[in-house]
Amino acid sequence: MLSAKVEASEARVYTFDFRAFGMLHLTPNQDTARLLNRDDRPSLALTQAMLYQPGYSYPPKQTDFKSALDFLAIPLERILWVYGGNPGPARGVDFELRRLYVLFNDHYLRGDIKMAPGMRFSDYFATSAADKPFQIIYDARLYAGLPDKKKTEGEGLEHFDFVTLNLRNAGGIFDVQTEEQDEDG
Repeated sequence: MLSAKVEASEARVYTFDFRAFGMLHLTPNQDTARLLNRDDRPSLALTQAMLYQPGYSYPPKQTDFKSALDFLAIPLERILWVYGGNPGPARGVDFELRRLYVLFNDHYLRGDIKMAPGMRFSDYFATSAADKPFQIIYDARLYAGLPDKKKTEGEGLEHFDFVTLNLRNAGGIFDVQTEEQDEDG
């Protein structure tokens, strides 16, 4: 068996079925999205995992705690989003940050995603979700419920430097045009 040097990193994994908080293991300079998008990995491995009822509140309520596990393999297709790991090194490719909203059953995330300048959201997601469903958003905020005009720019329940999303499991994805964008056409 080949062994590579890995670094443990705290992570919170939100799935359809539960929340798991534990340690994920990345090779140096590997970002979380790249690990999750690998073709040879059907699951995400967590060590020292704490298992909780589904939800998004942090810290979780004591009544939500279910089990402590030394090891947990989570099938990638069940993951909604992951907080933790590594956003990866900045790549030399030209990009712009675009505001994005990602809907889930009872909450949503708002953040900035790196896209090629001038690219349409529909084109980006048609190709990204098919090839690499796990994408990173930066300066992410978590909100309860569904978005409305009053809530889309507020503080939110929690702020993250970055979050790795599974776009295939999003209930919806949209952007909100600013007044400046509307005036430009």
